[in-house]
Amino acid sequence: DTLVVNDGGNNCDFRVEGLNDENLIFSDGGTDRVGIGSSVPTAKLDVDGTFNVGGTLNATGIATFRNGVNLLGLLHTNDNVNFTGDAYNLSWDKSDNALEFTDNAKATFGAGNDLEIHSNGTTGVVGGAVSFTSDITVGVSTAQGLILTSPNGTNYRLIVADDGTLSTTAV
Repeated sequence: DTLVVNDGGNNCDFRVEGLNDENLIFSDGGTDRVGIGSSVPTAKLDVDGTFNVGGTLNATGIATFRNGVNLLGLLHTNDNVNFTGDAYNLSWDKSDNALEFTDNAKATFGAGNDLEIHSNGTTGVVGGAVSFTSDITVGVSTAQGLILTSPNGTNYRLIVADDGTLSTTAV
């Protein structure tokens, strides 16, 4: 047997009340939308409250989260992932297997910002108490080198010549 509400396809709303929620389930016949905890659904399914999934949640379109996401397990995607903040963005680009930060977005590691990596718009910046346990490769031309900052704030580019001699240039 089947229970049909609004068999005529009219602009009729349907509401189920709960003990403490008068819009426990709300069907808006004029917009073809369903609200759970909402009498004004803004999407095909609009949930106002906590939404739990005990199994797998499959999204074949774009998933948008407005106030943060808590993942307590694995996030798996077969496509790109974009995280958009107020001014800074982070993207996983599947086509070139790259985690990409926009200018001024940063990656911070450790509770005390032990390591911070970001770009200020013109320069890549690595900050914090950083130690390296392997070689660092910097540049392949004389225009590239390692930029070091002196105690007085002057920046110097350290350049290694083909014969192994070192030189510095103020930048």
